[in-house]
Amino acid sequence: MTTPLLTRPPLVPISRRELTHALLIALALFAAFFALAAGTDLWDRDEPRYARAAVEMWNTGDYLIPWLNDQPRLRKPPMIYWMMAPFVGLLGPTALAARLVCVICMTAAALLTWLAGRRLFSPNIGLGSMAIFGTATLTLYVGSASIIDAPLVMFTNLAIYCFIDAIYRKPTWWHWPTIALCLASVVLLKGPLVWPIPVVTIAVAGFLARKQITLPRSWWIGFASLALLSFVPLIAWAIPVDRATDGQLYAIGFQKHVVDRITTGLEGHGSSNALEYFLLLPLYIPILLLIFFPWTLHLPAALSAMIGRRLGNPLERAILWAWTLPWFILASLASTKLPHYILPILPALAIAVAATIARHHAGQLSDSDRRWMTRGIFLALPVALGGAIAAIALPWALDSTGLILNELPVVIALLAITFLATYHHLKGRVLQSARLIAAATPPIVIAMVLLVLPTIENQLKASPTIAAAIHQQQTDPTAPLYMRDYDEPTLFFYVNRPTGHPIVQLNGQQVANWARGEADFTRQSPNEAGLLIIGSEELDRIQQRFGELPLQTTFTKSIIDYSSGTQYTQVMLVKPTTPNP
Repeated sequence: MTTPLLTRPPLVPISRRELTHALLIALALFAAFFALAAGTDLWDRDEPRYARAAVEMWNTGDYLIPWLNDQPRLRKPPMIYWMMAPFVGLLGPTALAARLVCVICMTAAALLTWLAGRRLFSPNIGLGSMAIFGTATLTLYVGSASIIDAPLVMFTNLAIYCFIDAIYRKPTWWHWPTIALCLASVVLLKGPLVWPIPVVTIAVAGFLARKQITLPRSWWIGFASLALLSFVPLIAWAIPVDRATDGQLYAIGFQKHVVDRITTGLEGHGSSNALEYFLLLPLYIPILLLIFFPWTLHLPAALSAMIGRRLGNPLERAILWAWTLPWFILASLASTKLPHYILPILPALAIAVAATIARHHAGQLSDSDRRWMTRGIFLALPVALGGAIAAIALPWALDSTGLILNELPVVIALLAITFLATYHHLKGRVLQSARLIAAATPPIVIAMVLLVLPTIENQLKASPTIAAAIHQQQTDPTAPLYMRDYDEPTLFFYVNRPTGHPIVQLNGQQVANWARGEADFTRQSPNEAGLLIIGSEELDRIQQRFGELPLQTTFTKSIIDYSSGTQYTQVMLVKPTTPNP
């Protein structure tokens, strides 16, 4: 077996002190993720879809075909539902239960960032990398949301760590089953589009570092074989599912959500023509400044040191470049663009930033790198001040002046930390500034969850309140329930209908027929008609077209529908007032 050509001092064993610090950081991050997961309702549109599909998987016992509102959910492979279903089954169909697996996975991803950072550089840089990655804006969100990306980055980190361990120590037996599990899990989580994240990273790192290390040819043959075999579990699942759904898996899961996601701006997330495509190619650059905040403060200096070959040795730089650039470029070339697509590169950026801060503290940065460290203020400070200004303006935007007192402590803390961190940073005390940011982020997040978000969610997230009103009015959970124009997936989760009794979408003509008890909606009494969830403006349009309908409004709520981009004056529950003639 060929041994690595790179000579390095023996790896320092993990001391009790270092392990204690790592566990304390992990506990703080877990607390922040947990607080967001437990203290907020489901966000956006993807999160409730994954959560509800996991509930239906547990209720039906069908672990082959995911279902959502009694319809096949074929946009993604099934592994995320397999991971979430036991939690919602054992703990109940709550937002926290659906999110808990992602809280655990993101905490594990942070721990793996520590291990990778200490293996590449040093124990202290590993600990700093863990804190930086865990407190980045996107990490905090994804670590508390019931979506795919937390398990994805965990498995990606683990596969890359196995590669790093094989380089710096030697290939060992446990690498192979671990890499096999990671590669197969990545594909089973999000399909073939994310296969390049660990595979291309390892392949490019091996190529760039070919002069520094030599892994035996058998290792690369084994890795290539596992990379190809990682599709076998996906194919084994896909073939029976495609047959059972009469080809829907191919049409939806592959053609639409693989091919179209690359070539078109799917669901409005990206470019719809050639001009937009080229204009949006650099979109991930400003996105990165937001999702990596507050550590964009140090990112320019880290990139300067990397580009100038002043950070680490050639092997360390090769691994960090391979971990960031290939996936950043591939994600940029795809037409569909969402911020969380580039989450897998944040661990490498965190390691680079931690190493740069350590070199600055040791006085080992060049004058150019130091200037870029100072210039980072111009990237981070506007985001921090913009967030504070937005928080101050929020009570007036939501017409909720009572929110001012709740958010005042958080705003004051945010401004104080911003001022102190900026002051230390400009005075050259970069390490103190970084420690302050890392230590302050989890408690600020927890305070925001406790003091600010409940009031905001009452207006932005109407589905829990609507679901409560439905449960109050419909004691029979199998009674008919319809929806028109309020196409909000969170309702599927919070109403929690029994299997076989979905919420049925109606068009305008069907709403009129339902109100009058005509066509397929014949009934003996109004009570048999069920309830309809509808926006007030849409109901007005339907009545202008079909005439006044015999309906009674039983519930109204004013909302801002942020996820669909529609602003309703009211969302209403209505029921017919007359039986079928």
